[in-house]
Amino acid sequence: MEKLAFEDDQGRFVDFIVKAKFKIGYSKYIAILPVEEIQSPTYILKVEMDDNGNEIFVGIDDEELKEVSQAYEQAKNQNIQ
Repeated sequence: MEKLAFEDDQGRFVDFIVKAKFKIGYSKYIAILPVEEIQSPTYILKVEMDDNGNEIFVGIDDEELKEVSQAYEQAKNQNIQ
C-alpha cells in the first residue's frame, strides 16, 4: 500500500493512503485518503510535473472534479465486479 505525506496549514505532516492512480485523456490523477480518517471523503488531485520532472499534486476546480469523480467511481465499480 503506497502512502504519501502532505504538510497541512499548521506545518504538520498528514499521511495519506493512495487508493488509485488513473488517467483521463492525457491528464493523470491520484485518489488519496487520510490514514487517520478512514471514514473521510476521498481526495482527488491532478498529477503534473514541475520544471525538474518531479510529480506535483494540484487541486482541481469543481467542474473538473465532478468529471474526474464520476470517472473514478466508474473505474472503482468496474474493478469490484
